[in-house]
Amino acid sequence: MSDSETQEFFPEKPVRFVPGWPVIATIGLLAAMGLFAWLRFDDLAERIPAAGPAAPRLIIAASIVFSVLVLVGWLVFRSSHSWLLKIGTVAVVVALPFLFRVEHSGDLFSLHVYPRWRAPDRLLESPKLDGAPPERFASLMSREDPFAFTQFMGPARDGSLPTFALADDWNPELLWRAPIGAGWSGFVAAHGLLITQEQRGDDELVTAYEIETGKSVWFHAESARHDEELGGIGPRATPTLHDGRVYAMGATGLLLCLNASDGALIWKRDVVADVGSDRATDMKLVMWGRAASPLIVDDKVVVPGGGKADAPVSLIAYDRLTGDEVWRGGDHQIGYSSPVLVELDGVRQIVTGDEAHVSGHDPADGKRLWTYEHPGSSSGDANTSQPQRIDGNSLLISKGYGAGAERIDVRRDADGAWQVTSVWKNPRALRTKLTSAILADGYAYGLNDGILECVSLDDGRSQWRKARLGHGQILRVGDAMIALSESGELSRVDVDPEACVMSEPIRALDGICWNTLCLYGDLVIIRNNREAACYRVRLKPSGQVQREGPDGTLPPPTPGRMGISRMTIGEGPGSNRREATEPAPTDTPPTETAPAETPPTETPGTPND
Repeated sequence: MSDSETQEFFPEKPVRFVPGWPVIATIGLLAAMGLFAWLRFDDLAERIPAAGPAAPRLIIAASIVFSVLVLVGWLVFRSSHSWLLKIGTVAVVVALPFLFRVEHSGDLFSLHVYPRWRAPDRLLESPKLDGAPPERFASLMSREDPFAFTQFMGPARDGSLPTFALADDWNPELLWRAPIGAGWSGFVAAHGLLITQEQRGDDELVTAYEIETGKSVWFHAESARHDEELGGIGPRATPTLHDGRVYAMGATGLLLCLNASDGALIWKRDVVADVGSDRATDMKLVMWGRAASPLIVDDKVVVPGGGKADAPVSLIAYDRLTGDEVWRGGDHQIGYSSPVLVELDGVRQIVTGDEAHVSGHDPADGKRLWTYEHPGSSSGDANTSQPQRIDGNSLLISKGYGAGAERIDVRRDADGAWQVTSVWKNPRALRTKLTSAILADGYAYGLNDGILECVSLDDGRSQWRKARLGHGQILRVGDAMIALSESGELSRVDVDPEACVMSEPIRALDGICWNTLCLYGDLVIIRNNREAACYRVRLKPSGQVQREGPDGTLPPPTPGRMGISRMTIGEGPGSNRREATEPAPTDTPPTETAPAETPPTETPGTPND
């Protein structure tokens, strides 16, 4: 057969070093899809409430990933490039996720990329003990400290400090800023000590620092490490400080009791083992890591139990002095909020947010008094927000993933049986994905898919929704809030249902800021998964403080400082307005139901065991 006949039956493959129009058109369409998601960001976030701001970001990410796959597919199967280049390109694309780690915000926005073998926490050594000697704090722990911030979200676990008041010209002044291990724990503070939890390499630490200097006083290390791709590395819970002891729950389920003055171990429990489970099972069922902060009730320390899918334990109580188990209560899988002690219908009880319920338990024996369905999955659309007590018979519950906020009424009927009914529900309000709402004067303030919002507790209607802070944190201090955005900007916001009035934010930290805030007198202590910082702020005259130092002495009063600028986000005569790009609150009213007419989610006639 001649060469011409061979070419006729077996035509040569055309030489292609540049993609043709089908590939370019496909990539162009994907790019247009990503651009559309970027331009219609807020609209898509509202139209897909289950994902919120993550929805447009997922669309953008998908357009990028599929564009890369289309280009690599053309290179391998249709181009005329060498096989060495083809194999090398595929190898690089496949290897990248295994070589590098991406840190995401709460809405899956990629913020940091680093080599997996150089995780920031693995580069840190054990804390250098350069602070005051622990024995200096031993005598102070027996004293009363009026400024003590002893547990998650403050003294009442409600994110409010009503006895203090921030000055309008609060003027944060940096005292210190220092590296810290990974984790999402907050600080507690008393008698000149700051205590938190962090991850350094393969060790999970409880650490204590001097408040005024940030120098390390003591640390206790346990060989444990929680590492989840989206949720990050390290402990999640905030320690509890009580009667000279520190109670800390690690992300893997280790519950510790330490001496607060020197960190010496008093007792330890493995909660996962106590409920008959194991680490692998716990990672599947509570994949984001154990995040509940220990609750002290009388002579007990109470934490969520968890366990295997067919035999979960809602709460488990230990003797706070010895660590001996006292009781177990409930049979729901655990969530990510922390138990809180409240009084409802005149009955003292522990309220806890489980995986898919909110429940009340008797502190004496753990018996479940009532339960109300609050759908969620601890391996997906998790319940993380604190139930907040509105009054003697009602709670506010909220969550992200499109669920929003709901006010429930909790009371006993004439026969003494507990009844739980819905007062109102608004799926577009207070979608608090990684945070909790705080209450003040008939209104709730919280981050609705990352946007600060005020909602009426009477009917669930949004009063305003301004100031995109991401999934940061807020802490009420009198008639104002301290707000730390997810990206590390610190600001003061008025507690005002009429308008969102906030100070000019300052860059306080770098990185993802999911950790809760701590206020000790006039010191604001903040942290994230890489660094911690302490700022001195101005308080109103009635809230001026003098704090004890490590030696028991009082420092001189804080000198006066110049004020900072303020701006009003919203309307108002004479205000310095900032344009808001966030969507306006919806005019659609929430679903309202009179408590007496709405049937409870659970059968209320018989208390749950």
